[in-house]
Amino acid sequence: MTERMILLGDWQAINRRLKEDLARELSPRRYVHIVGTGETAFRLAVLWGANPERACVAGLLHDIAREWSSDRLLQACDEAGVTLEPWERRQAELLHGYAGAWWAARVYGLNDDEVLRAVRHHTVGYPGMGLLEKIVYLADKIEPNRSYKGVETLRTLAEQSLDRAVLACLDQTIQHVLRKGTLLHPLTVDMRNQMLLERNTDGAGGQQHI
Repeated sequence: MTERMILLGDWQAINRRLKEDLARELSPRRYVHIVGTGETAFRLAVLWGANPERACVAGLLHDIAREWSSDRLLQACDEAGVTLEPWERRQAELLHGYAGAWWAARVYGLNDDEVLRAVRHHTVGYPGMGLLEKIVYLADKIEPNRSYKGVETLRTLAEQSLDRAVLACLDQTIQHVLRKGTLLHPLTVDMRNQMLLERNTDGAGGQQHI
């Protein structure tokens, strides 16, 4: 493994290196969360047929930019060529997935598109998310250190149907944002509506589309 270069092959070395780096760069609370997310993503990947090592790497990296300032997030998105709406610049914390994916590619040399997409889109989602993206999105919300109302229901659903669990998670996220009175990203709504339409069209109560 070259200096600060992730090559998805030497799994133990990658896992160890990431944890060492992230323990230095993140707060203790954030570090515990990303380790829990990586482990949960690994387990869900085994359960639902994704690559568990890629899922764990994406889980470990997903919040690498979560503690950045708004200015740093916006600068990273600009350097990455991310097109932002004016309102997105006012809610910069929603952009930490984009910034994190850029950082993972720039600093670690990560060039695995599937892993980068999972990091990039774990915050708000988007219609047509792939298997690994859904797994990381869900793992972020249900890892063992989460303790909000309804999380046990999501954990149970995650063992039964990935799509049903993701859809329930989207519903909870939307309700939470509405209660807070903060901006709701339209991609989250679009993803929820698309998954709901797929479930209703399928006629099988949320059969997997993955």
